[in-house]
Amino acid sequence: IYGITNFLPSGFEVTYALDSTTNVQIGSELSASISTSVGSFLIAPFARYLYNWIVSPFVQGGLQLYLQPGNTQVGMFLGGGVAFCINRQINVHGDVDIINAFFTPSSNIGWFVLRLGADYFF
Repeated sequence: IYGITNFLPSGFEVTYALDSTTNVQIGSELSASISTSVGSFLIAPFARYLYNWIVSPFVQGGLQLYLQPGNTQVGMFLGGGVAFCINRQINVHGDVDIINAFFTPSSNIGWFVLRLGADYFF
């Protein structure tokens, strides 16, 4: 679960850790915002390299598909952050997209998009 700045909706992410030796995670952010019967949705598959410590910095990047009524935008993001492992199942994280860009139908580049969230691992 995460909250996000800028114009993008907040939501949740589903993440899969490939294995404990590579520290690589893949996943997708899934977001929805519904207000006054108008909905917008964000789907953003990503890859993340996590340095596996108690306080774990990471780098990540991915693609974005942002759906609004009458408008679909496609883009990419690149950034990093830090996660703090409370225990083996719960951590909190903060990350920043250094670049958050949409290319279609027109170019829109955002800088320093922030996310704060918490994770529960099964």
